[in-house]
Amino acid sequence: MADIHDGAEHRGRYIFILILALLAVGIVAGGYYYFWSFKQNSRAEVESRLSAIADLKVSELDRYRKDRLGDGAIFYKNAAFSALVRRYFENPKDLQARDQLRTWLGHIQATSHYDRVMLLDPGYSKKMIVPEGPERSTSYVSAISSEGLRAGKIVFEDFYWNEENRRIYLKILVPIFDEGHNDRIIGILALRIDPESFLYPF
Repeated sequence: MADIHDGAEHRGRYIFILILALLAVGIVAGGYYYFWSFKQNSRAEVESRLSAIADLKVSELDRYRKDRLGDGAIFYKNAAFSALVRRYFENPKDLQARDQLRTWLGHIQATSHYDRVMLLDPGYSKKMIVPEGPERSTSYVSAISSEGLRAGKIVFEDFYWNEENRRIYLKILVPIFDEGHNDRIIGILALRIDPESFLYPF
């Protein structure tokens, strides 16, 4: 009887230990599954938020680009502005034309926060700079942008390196046509953008 009792007690212990082991395995498995599920859900949520932020920033950058091109469009095929530019180019001592041009350029520079607004001749020499400051005499214009200007289009000049002050810029380039001759460019309006002021924070 004692042997039977001892055997039953041992079996009871084994069963109890087995149950505890199974419970432990179940708890560990359940914990792992919960952690894995939480990790996947958290990752999906973070990815969704990052995607939404990226879409928002892309949308804002696209709007910024369109706004800058819109600034250029104010001067594009603008007969009054073109007449003033021709008048100044023909007679740089015409103080009234010079002051009126500076008012135009100063307004667009201040309201849209351009680094510089420059008036160039067809050879890209700088004839007027607002605000004034040390600048190289000729503005950089890439071959692709030159081609676009010759085609009579407003051009968004991509990132380029300025060797004079060792900084990177972008530009909106607007062809200025002779009045009544939309195939003859008498100058270019350059709206220079410092990317550190807006683009880089994105």
